Amino acid sequence: PDVLLFLMQQFPDMVTTQTRDRDRYLPLHTVVHFQAPLENIKLLVQQNPQTLLIGNGNGDIALDLARQQVAATTPASAEPSKASVELELIRYLTTATLHARIIMSELGEAH
Repeated sequence: PDVLLFLMQQFPDMVTTQTRDRDRYLPLHTVVHFQAPLENIKLLVQQNPQTLLIGNGNGDIALDLARQQVAATTPASAEPSKASVELELIRYLTTATLHARIIMSELGEAH
């Protein structure tokens, strides 16, 4: 997370809802897609929770991407430790997305 934190301090626009790549991925989509450590994902979410509710070019939010990654990369015989890490990511994103939806709804900015 130190490198990510440094980059976010040097380039604060990287966590906005406007920063997207050619696939319309936000930085949050990218770190989830490439299975970055949960600490990095949490850091991006803390900087801009609204990004949890924004879809990529296919309309997938970060939680959708995490579920897709788990389904694509976790065979039934996967190591328990890997499955535990993936389950922790899904739990975190589910809870954080729900909280973001509640907050945005209370602010009258629900999508």
